[in-house]
Amino acid sequence: MKKVILGSAAILALVVIGSQNASAATLNANGTVTTNGTISFTTPTTTTPVTPVNPTNPTTPIDPTNPTAPIVITPDPGTGMSGPLSLDAVTNFDFGTDVVQAQAKTYYAKGVSATQGTVTTNIPNYVQVTDVRGTLVGWNVTAAVTKEFTGSSTGSTLNGAVMTLSKAQITTSATTGNGADKALGGNTSVALGAAAQNIFGASAGKGAATNDLLFGTATSNNTDTASGVSLYVPGGAAQADSYSADITWTLSNTPA
Repeated sequence: MKKVILGSAAILALVVIGSQNASAATLNANGTVTTNGTISFTTPTTTTPVTPVNPTNPTTPIDPTNPTAPIVITPDPGTGMSGPLSLDAVTNFDFGTDVVQAQAKTYYAKGVSATQGTVTTNIPNYVQVTDVRGTLVGWNVTAAVTKEFTGSSTGSTLNGAVMTLSKAQITTSATTGNGADKALGGNTSVALGAAAQNIFGASAGKGAATNDLLFGTATSNNTDTASGVSLYVPGGAAQADSYSADITWTLSNTPA
């Protein structure tokens, strides 16, 4: 289960607008005339969540033959958050099913699928943030385990189990070099725990448009080490039960 929190106190809402009144033409001494062009933008006020994009390349359609068709991510990672700064999507981590093990073992969260038109492709687990405030002040996403893996029947916990995020890749729809620029707090991996840790962010002057942080490459099973989301379970920690943990993701409007 995932939880999302918008850590900003005052957030407005999406970008618009256009031409304002142009000033009169200026007649120069040499007989030339100078005119001008103007455009203005305001912070958007929409309350509609961002439409899903292709996380592996937000500016490229999944189905080139049907580029305007909606993109459907399965399972749906949408948070329902809206506004000019929003945590649009966070995937849940599915580590699969196994028999009880006597020895320690590492499991990998399989990816999700994206469909557009007639094309379906596997994509990695990911986090997505959109910033259309037009301020370039930056932002930061943290994550913390707020409930450790707990069995639904026995109430037992997976003592010593550790979730780790790694193999981070940033993609962005910003084409001017001012997209998100921070992943995993500058580390190659982050072990999630009770203390909030920096996962995804933008420094001052960065973070515009829609930005995705992908963990590893596309995977379709729980043994593929290409996944960037892993779960270490010590031998003897698990009982015959279904376990779930809560991860709380917090988006703040302070630069990473």
